[in-house]
Amino acid sequence: MESDLLGIFWTEKIKLTQYIIHITKHLSSDQLDFSPKPKESVRSFLQAMVAGDFFLRVSLPISVGISSLLPIARQSEEEIEKDLVRFRDQFGSPALPIGLKEVITQSAEELFFEDCNPELKPLFLRWKRILIRLEKTVLSFRAKDSLKYRYFSVIGIVSLPVAVNYFEMQNLAWLRNGIMKTMENPHFPSR
Repeated sequence: MESDLLGIFWTEKIKLTQYIIHITKHLSSDQLDFSPKPKESVRSFLQAMVAGDFFLRVSLPISVGISSLLPIARQSEEEIEKDLVRFRDQFGSPALPIGLKEVITQSAEELFFEDCNPELKPLFLRWKRILIRLEKTVLSFRAKDSLKYRYFSVIGIVSLPVAVNYFEMQNLAWLRNGIMKTMENPHFPSR
């Protein structure tokens, strides 16, 4: 299970990000701002995803720095599995989108959003820059023992692969329960 769990979850997170960009990049201003409920527009969910990834980028090195000072044992496969199940249960265990298999993007540098709505370009550029910086941090921990270090936050104290997976599941929940539900609303503006 642990061969490169951090790398697997990171690549999956990047692929999900590319998928989200792909399905939202051509939405018009009216579509981005359509809100069936207060503060639940496609734009607000995209902004929440970017903010969540920014939070991870800032907090991950701090958490690892703290955990490197503590005498923490390497996490076992059973502990990791328990944390993964807990987070997947928290988000209703949403399945990954079918189209994710077709996404070939493997790293943050490869994220692309050409021909997107010009209003979204600054947001997507910011998201890409955040993920590029976060990816450098993640890759540096991949070379070390990523199961020894911990991520400290309100989600609990978990291994780095589980932390990356948590933020991926959070974005997936916002995609499924936010963006997709908004776009499926019968009053969603047509293109």
